Amino acid sequence: RYWGARAGLRYEYSFLKAKYNDGSNPDFDSNFSDLVPTITFNYKPNDANTLKVNFNTRISRPGISYLNPAVSESPETKDYGNADLGSTRRHNLGLTYSLMKPQIMLNASLTYAFSNNLLSSYQFVDDNGIINNTYNNIGKSRTWRLSVYARWQPFKTTTLSLNGAVAHDHMRNENINVSNQRWSMYFNLFAE
Repeated sequence: RYWGARAGLRYEYSFLKAKYNDGSNPDFDSNFSDLVPTITFNYKPNDANTLKVNFNTRISRPGISYLNPAVSESPETKDYGNADLGSTRRHNLGLTYSLMKPQIMLNASLTYAFSNNLLSSYQFVDDNGIINNTYNNIGKSRTWRLSVYARWQPFKTTTLSLNGAVAHDHMRNENINVSNQRWSMYFNLFAE
């Protein structure tokens, strides 16, 4: 039997400063400060079987076009970025089972990923009746995924492999009251 654990914490910082030397738009800056954790637990009851539980966070930072507050306008709308955006944080929790034997191999993973601050479009009507289009960290997502890889060698010259996954995604933008969800799946079967 074997028990194992591993944990880590990474710190990331970035700073962006933009100047309009011609004065056509206001200067702006943005900085991102993120702690990114990861933790994994392993249990191996014997040489053939392994069970793993893990948690990690992934970050995604907005590009300059989302941050730039320069206004593009028409008589009815204004479009501009938001220099106060933060990093999108996606948290992943996973459970993985592995079986390794001379004639058979199996790897099955169940994962749940979620984010409460996805970068999303944001719209509102100001006091002058103008529609403002910008961005904010207001999107939410939830994803369940089951992935399986199996390989079986019933004879010395024959190997069968299966690779597949099924997932459910749910995304929501509460500002514009839009929600979308879907199921997706794929399976591949190989014979050699």
